[in-house]
Amino acid sequence: MEYHRVFNKNNMAQYVTLMNFYMTYGGTNWGHLGYPPAYTSYDYAATIPENRVLSREKYSENKLQANFMRVSPAYLTAIPQNYSNNIYTDTNTITTTPLFGDGSPTKFFVVRHTYWAEGSSASYKLTLPTSQGNLSIPQFAGTLTLSGRDSKWHVTDYDLAGTDLLYSTAEIFTWKDYGDKKILIVYGGPNEQHELAISDAKSAPKLLEGPATGTSFGGSERAVVSWQTDTSRRVVQIDDLLIYILDRNSAYNHWVLDLERSDYWGNYSANIGNTTSIVLEAGYLVRHASIDGTSLKLLGDLNATVPIR
Repeated sequence: MEYHRVFNKNNMAQYVTLMNFYMTYGGTNWGHLGYPPAYTSYDYAATIPENRVLSREKYSENKLQANFMRVSPAYLTAIPQNYSNNIYTDTNTITTTPLFGDGSPTKFFVVRHTYWAEGSSASYKLTLPTSQGNLSIPQFAGTLTLSGRDSKWHVTDYDLAGTDLLYSTAEIFTWKDYGDKKILIVYGGPNEQHELAISDAKSAPKLLEGPATGTSFGGSERAVVSWQTDTSRRVVQIDDLLIYILDRNSAYNHWVLDLERSDYWGNYSANIGNTTSIVLEAGYLVRHASIDGTSLKLLGDLNATVPIR
């Protein structure tokens, strides 16, 4: 799981747009094509093991990364810049590779340990270019943490359908525009300090759900939300944007599903921009969602009693 966070994000920092995951799932003998020098089980620690049980954390980690890529079209035109260990952070133990948008204000920053095999945690602060100038982040007290073998996405001027996410140190799982409201789901590792800001907010941040302890609001030119990651979900509202703040393990239990439509087969359409999606917290595996009258129908698997919301 740590390997996938470091290796995949290092590839994406180099503007890799197509990756072959070997193996996504494993099996035995591949239709009796096995031969004596090979392993009987062709599993190779695949993301999905031979028995098809979603028991490996790397599956959930890949799901988080894939959903972030799906809602980040600015990445497709971003241009990687030279990596640095002294421009964007206050410590040379962390290296940052920036990707600047071509025709887009969005900027991506991939951070990782300078020494790739480093297993201890490192604290750091960021200095990032934004549409409101270079900002020292976090603006509130505290520092960010790169825990053990890890790598993270930070973003600036990330477009949420017209709402400017000025910066976020927490990683983005997904976001959606539902017309009358927008949602943004971000997550962080256990007990990490994180911060995000929204430009030109008309209203102050308001905590709708979750612990107030460890949560701070502020800012004049921007609405700033600061928090320490907790296992309890937080929901913060800024104007028409609802921000769902999760820890990484809780984010694993979330799914993004395109609702089946009657005018095309399955969940595929050339006009995918008109597809309505839902974001669901539902535990182990959700495969399919559809609307029948006023009912939401879900198809999936459960391995424990879990909330569905």
